[in-house]
Amino acid sequence: MRVRLCALGLAVLLGAAPARAADAPALEAALHGWLAALLGPGVALSDRPVQLVPQDNHWAMTVPVTGGIGDGLLLLGAPVTATLRAMDGGRWALDAIRLPPDLRLSAATPQGESVWTLTLRDQDAHAVIDPALATTSSWDGRFGGYALHWQGPGGERQTEAVHVVSHLAWQPAAAGRIDVTATGRSELLTTNARMDRQGLVSFSAARTDAAGHIDALLPARVPALIQAALAAAPLLTPDASRHMSPGLRGALGAVLDVAGDLLAGFGEQVTMRDVHLHTRGMDLAMRMLAFGVNVSAPDGRIALKLHFAMDGLDGGAALPGGVGGDLVRHIALTPRLTGLPAGRVLALLHEALAHGGEDPALPAEAAALMRDNPLAVGVDDFSLELGPARFTAAGDMQVLGADQVSGQARLRATGIDALIRDARDQPALGQVMPLLVFLKGLGEPDGDATVWNIAYTGGHLTVNGTDLSQMVPQK
Repeated sequence: MRVRLCALGLAVLLGAAPARAADAPALEAALHGWLAALLGPGVALSDRPVQLVPQDNHWAMTVPVTGGIGDGLLLLGAPVTATLRAMDGGRWALDAIRLPPDLRLSAATPQGESVWTLTLRDQDAHAVIDPALATTSSWDGRFGGYALHWQGPGGERQTEAVHVVSHLAWQPAAAGRIDVTATGRSELLTTNARMDRQGLVSFSAARTDAAGHIDALLPARVPALIQAALAAAPLLTPDASRHMSPGLRGALGAVLDVAGDLLAGFGEQVTMRDVHLHTRGMDLAMRMLAFGVNVSAPDGRIALKLHFAMDGLDGGAALPGGVGGDLVRHIALTPRLTGLPAGRVLALLHEALAHGGEDPALPAEAAALMRDNPLAVGVDDFSLELGPARFTAAGDMQVLGADQVSGQARLRATGIDALIRDARDQPALGQVMPLLVFLKGLGEPDGDATVWNIAYTGGHLTVNGTDLSQMVPQK
């Protein structure tokens, strides 16, 4: 509520034009109050965290960024600068936004210091902001010479892009909430990393497009989330997942407290073109790589959908085992998971954090959660183009517990006979030749295709009516 009141006050003050030196102290004080409410007591603000100087019909704005952020985080860089101009309806326009061309963030941890350095050589950014959140606000930025370097315990990583374009918009939704949408594009993205455990890893994509959304975000909860995240950030050490400190458990518990009513859902989709990956023992090249996630909670139950797709392992690249790129031409998979009540899942995560995952009652509570709320797992789309063959499938499965699973699926293939013929001449396929012949024998003809109707219930697996239960591992 305090953040909203500060924003409304700021909107009223900014409605005054032209810019006058006499108004600067009140504007700066309003911005100070807004930032203090947003970041909380963990961030020590200076007396003038936002500095305004009147220039004709606008303000020259300077935001110093150097200083401590929370416990153990230190930010170093030139100030953020922009021009600030009052608009109708209490909105303001920010033009000529310039971020620090070199920004350094360091985090001190028991394992050593981690340092992130962001470099932006060319910049063109502007925004339109409605502090009352009554109309649409937006951000647009174009950056050249983008580079992000990280060094810390376990290795170092350098990511670069020739061009980066971003767009962000947030607009009013029902019940005082807002919907957020974002798009981005990068050209000639590269990442080179040296990790103590993985060795050298290189990745590149000629073009990357991304789109995301956050549905029904509750602005009043954002300050608590930011403050909880700032408290948790210094404690996220490389071995935090294996040795979680009581302080980190408490900080993550605070994040969960906020997450319960923060938003209705979120999602992201990323598509990369001309992808190359090099790591120890493997070189891959793909014409296209796409992945995405969408999470919502209709009727209070979690609904998760994932997406993965890949086109063409070509250019002489090879998968482990020597399967050449001309063979695997396309893969797509879209699984989904629904059924678990969000409130009970959050409560279970809270309990696991509170006891460090060592509460002996947790397995029984998790089993009861599954028993009372059947988990529905499905595949909306699966497709695989393997040489001359094309496989497609869809299916559903219900999970009541580790030993209570049932489901059905339908697999369809064309060109499998041609694939079997090719397998005789390709050493890489020789090891799967018996499996292809076995699958063909179980299939049923459907025009020019072969189909497999698969069912599993009561511990029995059937394919086109043939019981294969003996092939399923038993307890």
